Amino acid sequence: MTTRMNRRGFLATTGAAAGALSFLGPKALHAQDGGTLRFGLSTYPPSLDAWASNGTAAGTIKLMIHRGLLGYGPDGTMRGELAESWEVDDEGAWVFTLRDATWHDGTPVTSEDIAWNVLEAQKPDSAAYLQGQLAAITSVETPDEKTVRMVTDEPLAVLPGWFAHFNMPMIKKGEA
Repeated sequence: MTTRMNRRGFLATTGAAAGALSFLGPKALHAQDGGTLRFGLSTYPPSLDAWASNGTAAGTIKLMIHRGLLGYGPDGTMRGELAESWEVDDEGAWVFTLRDATWHDGTPVTSEDIAWNVLEAQKPDSAAYLQGQLAAITSVETPDEKTVRMVTDEPLAVLPGWFAHFNMPMIKKGEA
């Protein structure tokens, strides 16, 4: 007689998940330096559309291939990615100063690239996850190659969070 063991049955016979993995040795359960990390996705990403919300699998891939204007650090605090700094100016507009960065083809990231992302994601026919929120930005100004100024009708303390979201990555102008 052949008995087939499934994962649940295997774990039940060991008493705990950690016990089930004990045969792998002590190093298997701890972070290691160097080597290759293999990561399994729950499903095949249905689309890699940069601004659309297509589930966790697509979001995971987007986080690996794109950078945002902002992002979150390991401690959960907001930090700059393409933006070196951001602040509200005297007129209530959000001003982002870009760091020196390049696109995949070696060309520099400019304020025009960032403005293009916002304007494209705002379009009524856009599938952008944040399209509704981005509509609150009434103009995007690029006074120089490293400065992006976003004007809104009213103060928006949450605006930087939109640009830290994984569904609002920045892509090179014209590549959507």
